[in-house]
Amino acid sequence: MVKKGFLVKGLVQGVGFRYFALKMANKYGIKGYVKNLDDGSVEIGAFGSEEAMSQFEKEISVGPSQASVFSVKNFDVLENLEDYDRFEIQY
Repeated sequence: MVKKGFLVKGLVQGVGFRYFALKMANKYGIKGYVKNLDDGSVEIGAFGSEEAMSQFEKEISVGPSQASVFSVKNFDVLENLEDYDRFEIQY
């Protein structure tokens, strides 16, 4: 199991990106969170198998049809994502 953070930039707010991330996380059995940031980007903290994480990253790199993802950068998540019992949208 791996823990990864993703910072997604582009046209990713107001286009259903967080709900898309939730759907993809549930599809691949990933726990964690997704939230909008004040600068217009989206932050994701994800915990799951290496294979699931790879597929999830491919999906969020494209996003829903209304989104336009410019970049996805990885960062180290400090939170204990292992303690999450599901994937959730944070407000």
